[in-house]
Amino acid sequence: FYIPKVLSEEELELLTVHYRLQILSNYTKVYEYELQANMYELKKERAMLFPEFYAGYFSQQIDNIQGFHGWEAGVSIPLIAWSQAHKIKAKNIENEIKNNELKNSLRSLEYLFDAEVKKYRLLKEELRFIKEIALPNAKISSEKADILFKTGEIAWYEYLESFEIFTKSKLVYYDLLNELIETRLKLEYLTE
Repeated sequence: FYIPKVLSEEELELLTVHYRLQILSNYTKVYEYELQANMYELKKERAMLFPEFYAGYFSQQIDNIQGFHGWEAGVSIPLIAWSQAHKIKAKNIENEIKNNELKNSLRSLEYLFDAEVKKYRLLKEELRFIKEIALPNAKISSEKADILFKTGEIAWYEYLESFEIFTKSKLVYYDLLNELIETRLKLEYLTE
């Protein structure tokens, strides 16, 4: 069973910087590969606008008669270039769409990470408050109620109310600790 340690503010900041650098590095690699592939596609579409030159040699044998040899050379000129121009425009639009998708995915990952960091900080502060203030006060109140109940100064239901407050404070503390650990694990998952 793995329980991660509570991160200090400095460790959290380092984790945040590390995550941003890692995401930007991965994003840059993905972006470069996508951009390079799209540029090759665009070059291929543009090349279809230009004439195509070809040359060849052939040698045939028909019914065991040899000697059919020849050379062939030619030029193919595209007569209708407007359809190819539309394909190039479509490829440019597709490139823009892919670029925007990559940027949006980066933003959503950064937003998710920032939300988890904020949640972690909030939980850490709540946990500190409960540990340093609420739990000691509830424990003192419960101990006083125990003494007062034994001396007969309070009724049993008042004693149980005090004990219930102390128990609920502990449950809240453990729930927050559990949530803090889950958030820490999410942060570790996002940074790997």
